[in-house]
Amino acid sequence: MFPEGTQNVSPDLLLNHLYAGAVDLAITCHAEIVPIALEWDKDTYYCVIVENIDYTGCRYEDRFTLSENLRDQMATLKWKIIEHLPSLKHSDITEEYYKSFIDHILTISEGYSLTVDFIKETAFRPKGIILPKEAFAFLDRLQFKKENAFLAKDAIRYREKRP
Repeated sequence: MFPEGTQNVSPDLLLNHLYAGAVDLAITCHAEIVPIALEWDKDTYYCVIVENIDYTGCRYEDRFTLSENLRDQMATLKWKIIEHLPSLKHSDITEEYYKSFIDHILTISEGYSLTVDFIKETAFRPKGIILPKEAFAFLDRLQFKKENAFLAKDAIRYREKRP
């Protein structure tokens, strides 16, 4: 079970937020979770697996906090992989590399007829977490007046950056 619930198609997000279901099941069924990190670079997958996490004695009410802790552990594992792959420096991710990554994700998910928009829409986000696109959406509707002219610079910068 992959607790992210979907592929990560973000060039900026190391790991999606996790659904609490994996931890919920581990608590309820007295099962352990095996943290695994996968990273794709060109034609190769890299994997790190560490010791199981035992949730015996954990409370159901703590599942969201425990899920965030699990996400932190998984992100740390991904960093262990990335540190050894110099081609995965964020500054080196070109549009062409990102496009090949997305094409790869859609190819391996071919039987599921996924689209990038569907993946983005179905990714779990905890309450209070919003995307920059949502946070700055008001700038598209903003009517500039003397009282809000100071926002013009941010609106122009936002409009230039978005795809």
